[in-house]
Amino acid sequence: MGIKESLERMLGIYLRAHDLLWRHYRVGVEASTGIEGVYGKACFCGMGSSWFAGKIASIILELLGVKAIMEARNHWKPPSWIDAGSLLVGVSYSGTTWETLECVKNALNSAGALAVVSSGGQLASIAKERGGAWVELEHGLPQRTSLPAMVGGVLGVAGLKLGVDPVALDDWVSDAYSTLAKGDPSWTDELAGLMASSDFIVVAGCGYMGIAASRWRTELAENGKLAVKSEWYPESGHNDLVAYQVKPSSKALFIILKGGEGACGEIMEAVAEIYSSVGRVYTIESEGSTPLASILRSAQLAGIVSAKAAVLRGVDPLSTPILEKYRSLRSSR
Repeated sequence: MGIKESLERMLGIYLRAHDLLWRHYRVGVEASTGIEGVYGKACFCGMGSSWFAGKIASIILELLGVKAIMEARNHWKPPSWIDAGSLLVGVSYSGTTWETLECVKNALNSAGALAVVSSGGQLASIAKERGGAWVELEHGLPQRTSLPAMVGGVLGVAGLKLGVDPVALDDWVSDAYSTLAKGDPSWTDELAGLMASSDFIVVAGCGYMGIAASRWRTELAENGKLAVKSEWYPESGHNDLVAYQVKPSSKALFIILKGGEGACGEIMEAVAEIYSSVGRVYTIESEGSTPLASILRSAQLAGIVSAKAAVLRGVDPLSTPILEKYRSLRSSR
């Protein structure tokens, strides 16, 4: 498959993010009926895009008023607080991620219930063996494009078990569906060009949009093979801003993701003024009526822009041989 063919494949999947979200949300809701009771704690074990799915779900459920203790765990060691009142959720597209499997295995005997979100693999086998709920993900997706499917699956299988208002959750998922269905806006070509010609890139978000900024960083790394710094305000305003007392590069690009709760509007205006003194600032308006829509739409646009930037740089957005090298070097030790 050539570079242009890879781009077409990636864009085709990113542009059906609305379908992936909704279908897997409904599968998750159905799977949750096999779990008895309501839980006051939840651990979402996952790495990479799977961690993002758990983190986004925990942010959204908290914003919807869920009082449960929730943690997205990107480590092989589960938190020590897992007990019979905890819902353990293993998330891995392949179902074979070593760290996720270890996190789940090490917590199985302590947790009150198990749910798994994967396309199969050993994770699905564990769920079947232990009587856990399994949300089966669509097969054949490049892992990073499966984020909306995993978010939908996690929200569906875990939301009701953690005490979320089902009507409110349905409304938020519906809003995200409508927002993700908007397609590819014309400005993504311009931003991809700016990224391809930049040698220092920062993506910044505030409040719940901080997770979207982090997602931009990973999409630009995997698709575009670009080294990018993400900043999550207000925390970043207490340390990271000091770096820009000195201009970082002649080709610096700062991307601001608007949105976020509370004082985020005021914070990001101040940040934009500081960024503009040391580089070019590109602002992306938040879309959607709910935080879930805003986060997932931003993640979708990150995928689209980063894939386009990759092609402009002459690299294949699908090719990631360095990840295989990392896994092989790690497993040989």
